[in-house]
Amino acid sequence: MPTTIGPIAVNASADDADELASTVVNITNNPLANCEDAGIWNGWIFRGINIPAGQTITDAYIIINFTSTALDEPDVTIYGLDTATPAAFQAVNGNISGRTRTTASVNWAVANAGSDDVNTSALTTIVQELYTSYGPYSNGVMGFVWTSRANDTGRDTSETSYDGSTTLCARLVITFTGPSASVSPSVSRSLSPSASLSPSPTPSPSVSQSASASPTESASVSPSVSPSVSPSVSPSVSPSASVSPSVSPSVSPSISQSPSESPSVSPSPSVSPSVSPSESPSVSPSVSPSESPSVSPSVSPSVSQSASESPSVSPSVSPSESPSVSPSVSPSVSESPSVSPSEVPAIEGTVCWGHDTGVTQTNIRDFTGNWTGTGEIENAGDAERVALNSGEYMESEIVNTGDMRVRIYQNFYAAGDTVTIKYKNAATQGDIAGAVWNTYSGEFTSLGYIQVRIEV
Repeated sequence: MPTTIGPIAVNASADDADELASTVVNITNNPLANCEDAGIWNGWIFRGINIPAGQTITDAYIIINFTSTALDEPDVTIYGLDTATPAAFQAVNGNISGRTRTTASVNWAVANAGSDDVNTSALTTIVQELYTSYGPYSNGVMGFVWTSRANDTGRDTSETSYDGSTTLCARLVITFTGPSASVSPSVSRSLSPSASLSPSPTPSPSVSQSASASPTESASVSPSVSPSVSPSVSPSVSPSASVSPSVSPSVSPSISQSPSESPSVSPSPSVSPSVSPSESPSVSPSVSPSESPSVSPSVSPSVSQSASESPSVSPSVSPSESPSVSPSVSPSVSESPSVSPSEVPAIEGTVCWGHDTGVTQTNIRDFTGNWTGTGEIENAGDAERVALNSGEYMESEIVNTGDMRVRIYQNFYAAGDTVTIKYKNAATQGDIAGAVWNTYSGEFTSLGYIQVRIEV
């Protein structure tokens, strides 16, 4: 389906100008100089041109507004300015005629065109040459000039300039066709660093001593080392507390007579929840929830011969007839990536949204579920597209690009309307929320993470 952009008007005083045969350039004249004699030039620069990759130019022209029916008979040759970014005109001699021009040119000769909007001859070959040399265009710039073909005082021109009217000045219209049909921004970069998010158990050996008063013949020392894998969510270095049930079967023919730090005296196996706040400084660049129930079996056999009170050291927490809670501090260091559960990991590598067939990017994603905003998402598969009314927008999920050069395309695999593309750029995924939206105008260096926005 053909796509037409424009009319795109000249939008600054220095973006149209004329040059007399003496090479004197004026950037504020209205109307522009009459091209009735050889050596007289008029020039225009148009900004904000968007033509995606893979397109073919099928039509192009400039709308001219003549100020008088007595000066409405152009007989000129039109050229493009052969550069990717034509600079604004300057009041410097030869500043129009001295610029490099396209190989392609078009003659335009009309008698009695009238004092109204008139389209030039088709400039398709000129625009195609510029697009082939410098496209695709994203908020790009094109320039055009014309000059009289011969000395003919009967063929006069008098065009409205920007300084005469910002609405009737010259306006550019371009029509093109290509292989795609939806707004499908894709982010691509040359290198694809990868990272994996994996749960990482953090062993946390702890030994806790506790004394209990029980009638035993001798002191019984039962050290118990219980490695525990504690679920800790630690985005950087931070202590985390873990609550884990522990099963501590304890065999002992005695009865605890008072609460102790370790209620481990019990005639039968017992199950008790233990609260173990563990200060676990975690050094890691990503989010890895680690789940680790703590199982600390300890067996303390003792033979009771007489009634005596002797300390029994037992490094476990097990409830007896006198329930008690034994907090233990188990410092552990986790050197594995950990990710905050509230932050959805960014996708990595190159990505295309809204198209499936023939996609060469690493990630093929739908708009549905991955873009949010005030616009609407229609259809599915290759026909999926974003529909935007004036003032509406849609924003993408976050992409982990690494510190690479990034280029964003729209309508790359299917044809669609041209919209404004913006992006956020930040060193971390968390910093994206506070970053500002930048209008995309061409390839840029990513700080590590980007987010894309399209709007009308």
